[in-house]
Amino acid sequence: MDRKNIFSINILAALLVILMSIGTICAVCLLRAREKDHGVAFDPSNKAEEEVVNVKPDAVYIIREHMGELCVFDQGGNMLERLDVPLIALPAADRQKLTDGITVNGDDELARIKEDFTG
Repeated sequence: MDRKNIFSINILAALLVILMSIGTICAVCLLRAREKDHGVAFDPSNKAEEEVVNVKPDAVYIIREHMGELCVFDQGGNMLERLDVPLIALPAADRQKLTDGITVNGDDELARIKEDFTG
């Protein structure tokens, strides 16, 4: 290889490193903005896990949308469970109810409503 080819390869490698650095900086900025908007810190070792509290019998639950997911909360706002439900597939009226939160009384009603959403 002559010097001109080696120089061209070095320039291309340097540009690639610069572009990758810019991409990394943009990703970090987006994650920081998400953290500010949602109050959730990004932890790559723990995918958006919040403390999960055990379900209590005859309690009052709230089923609502949280960060694009369908979740069950207790009255104190502690997340109890995430449900694997694609919210986009739900009718608009159901999505609106979930934005406001659906109040559920007791474990039996919670199980019935979860079955309605999960099938």
